[in-house]
Amino acid sequence: MTVPIQTQTWDEPRYLHTVDAARTIYRSEGIRAFYRGLLPSLLGITHVAVQFPLYEQLKVWARESISQYYHEARNAEPSVRNFRL
Repeated sequence: MTVPIQTQTWDEPRYLHTVDAARTIYRSEGIRAFYRGLLPSLLGITHVAVQFPLYEQLKVWARESISQYYHEARNAEPSVRNFRL
């Protein structure tokens, strides 16, 4: 037996559409109701502001390191050039 799950109770206001919902919320709670919970959301994405630039910089360092490694290997003596790990 399955039980239907409802997100709105019967005593909550029913909205006809999105604009009606926004209008009703604005009239009953004011403009601040639309920004409630915004700060925790913004704090939750601050790691992206750190991770993305760091990742991009790590890619640059890795590319330079690999390029330098192959450049040095190309210019090395023949006995060193054939050495593999």
